[in-house]
Amino acid sequence: MKITAYIHKVLDACDDMLAALPGGPGKMAGVQDPREVAMDLAIRSMAVMCAADGKLNGEEIDASVEAYRSRTGYSLSEDQIRMTVSSVSLESDMFWRDLKLRANMLPVPVQQEIYASGLAIAMADEELHHTESAVLDRLASVLNVEKA
Repeated sequence: MKITAYIHKVLDACDDMLAALPGGPGKMAGVQDPREVAMDLAIRSMAVMCAADGKLNGEEIDASVEAYRSRTGYSLSEDQIRMTVSSVSLESDMFWRDLKLRANMLPVPVQQEIYASGLAIAMADEELHHTESAVLDRLASVLNVEKA
């Protein structure tokens, strides 16, 4: 399954939740848009997963490029992907703290899709490295979802 399918599921789940909020999407002062939170956490989860095994291979780059292009309409170069993954992996502790704090504002199906996004990147090369497995376990634990 293409990684973009997971990203679309995250956004659809956020749309359902936003529609139920008083005032509609973006109308609540002082509250961060859950749609933005979900996309940020999903993309950062994918970047952490790309960096997990210490190798950023072509399949992971292709999956990341496609996910970004499908959501924004813009392209990223391989160098831009590598810089993003490097940046997120250098700030790994911040990512995990942020994930723990912000994921609880999202509905369970969205949290499950964030995990599924990370899983899709881990499996992009059709091989699950032991370090990728450890990151998936940590994602599942922080998001409080079942491991695949």
